[in-house]
Formats: sequence, structure tokens, C-alpha cells
Amino acid sequence: MLEESGGKGCCVRYVPHRFCERQDEPRVRGWIDRLNRALAREASRLGIEAVDVAGRVALYASPRASDDVDEAFETLVRMGHQLAKKESL
Repeated sequence: MLEESGGKGCCVRYVPHRFCERQDEPRVRGWIDRLNRALAREASRLGIEAVDVAGRVALYASPRASDDVDEAFETLVRMGHQLAKKESL
């Protein structure tokens, strides 16, 4: 989680585990940004959108009364894994 806004949503940046230690490398950073944009498009039905946080693409989830936060995160992770397999660095 990148930031929390007092119940007004939260920002996360999906980073595949294999790139955690390399995410500051320019080429990897760009790939992760593209991956997060694609993930935002795929997850838009969940109320997820791409936002800029400190110059990096992140995913913003705004709260809705009917949202199940755990389910939304699990869905993002599952979708992220699938997209990461399709996208090449």
C-alpha cells in the first residue's frame, strides 16, 4: 500500500515478486508502470483507476459500501499475475 487516505480509498502498486529488488531500474520501472496501467483497465469494473504517486503509476481504489476489500485485493493480485505472464520485459 502506498498511501491511505482516512477511509477515502487507498493506493497500491502491483509489483511482481521477481522484480521487487529491481523496481528502481528504469527499464523495470517502465514495465511495471505499463503493467499497472493495464491492470487498472482490466480492474475498472471494481472501481480501480490508474493514478500517479511520486512519478509512478499506481492503482487507486475508492471505497464503496458494498466493496469487500480482501476480495478486491485478491482479484488485483490474480489479474496482476495473469497480465504479468502476458507482458514481457
